[in-house]
Amino acid sequence: MFPAFSRSVVEKAHGLNAHTLRPVTQLAKGIQRLAQNNPRVAIVPLLHLTTRYPPDSSYLTTIHPILTMTCLQASAPTLALPVLLQPITSIDTSISDLTYNDNLLYHYTGGMLLTLLKNYDKAEEFFEICATAPGTVPSAIQFEALKKLRLVQLISKGKTSALPKYTSPILQRQFKTTPYWNFLQAYPHNVDSLKQLLQKERNFFANEKNLGLLKQAIDRAPRWALKKLTATYLSLNLADIAKAVKIDSEEEVRHLLLDMVRRSFF
Repeated sequence: MFPAFSRSVVEKAHGLNAHTLRPVTQLAKGIQRLAQNNPRVAIVPLLHLTTRYPPDSSYLTTIHPILTMTCLQASAPTLALPVLLQPITSIDTSISDLTYNDNLLYHYTGGMLLTLLKNYDKAEEFFEICATAPGTVPSAIQFEALKKLRLVQLISKGKTSALPKYTSPILQRQFKTTPYWNFLQAYPHNVDSLKQLLQKERNFFANEKNLGLLKQAIDRAPRWALKKLTATYLSLNLADIAKAVKIDSEEEVRHLLLDMVRRSFF
């Protein structure tokens, strides 16, 4: 029933003026509420609204964050891909009551969905848009986006990248007071310190729902440490490499190197 109903509403909406189009947002919120016990059933009608309501797919609307939040609640990240993979280049507040927070929420939840799909490059883009959006005072969601941005960068690249110059200095100072900053400083060479920090701050990281990302980063740390030795590792024996990257077993180093070559890490 939902898909047919939403298609009908969208078709009628195209003939309305900008002022009367705004209730479409309320329709999306109503669909979300009706499906709160089974959010998956709301995804298809929300997709219809998100893709057919705006003039074209380049527009960000108030429906976008409703869709991504619903996909998160339904643990259905793949279903959001038709929207997430479309570049957003246009904003028009005459077609929806779009706010600054809508932009933040869409890119934060979109980044979370893309992270679940291990599309780390795109997730990094979404988290950066959220974390660095210019504003008077950085919001809590931007702080959370920055934490996830840094962890995704460690997982996918083994290092962090410089933030745009317009990034809030307050946000960056706040980040440096957290255990995440200490984690970054030890990454990737000091795996023992990383594990100790994870254990020490385990409850903190778990409450912030970043424990899984931190574990993934630690699992990949030896690979990034090895990659940094690419300029010299061919002249080193396995024992020297193992010592440099703090791996106990020479056999483990050998298997890791072979796997990295197979996966084109070098």
